[in-house]
Amino acid sequence: MRKQDETMKVIYYSWEESIQDLHELVRQMSIDRFRPQVIVGISRGGLPPAVMLSAYYDIPLKPLKASLRHFPQWEEYMPYPTDQDILIVDDICDSGATFTKIRDDILNHTKVDDGPNVRFASLYSNADQEFTPDYYVRELNQNQQQVWIEFPWKVWWKTGMRLP
Repeated sequence: MRKQDETMKVIYYSWEESIQDLHELVRQMSIDRFRPQVIVGISRGGLPPAVMLSAYYDIPLKPLKASLRHFPQWEEYMPYPTDQDILIVDDICDSGATFTKIRDDILNHTKVDDGPNVRFASLYSNADQEFTPDYYVRELNQNQQQVWIEFPWKVWWKTGMRLP
């Protein structure tokens, strides 16, 4: 994801919106008759929605360090032979580069005919990219709209929410 600058409009995405959107992702997968066996959450932003989906489906969560820009780190994710239906989750599919690299890594290390069914989900998808997630709820064109999305798990201390 790009760095925020002062000319960008900031969209504050709430916890309530994220929960509504997770329900919508589950609905989309249900309509598609896709039920993951394992959830892979991309750190950092994809971990909160991945944890919530993992809890909903009561299936394993595999966190993955996969960042090309912020705190660049890369771990290859190789599914176990028993992992056949895999959902890779991030909060936003911005350039599509992270999802593309994960997909290519998996395809390069598995037999295409016998490989797992890997699908991708994000809460937001940037329309101005080549990779489109299988499941997403909100779409924007960040290059035309010049917006920055603040997810609640990334700015929770700024929102004024206090514990009782």
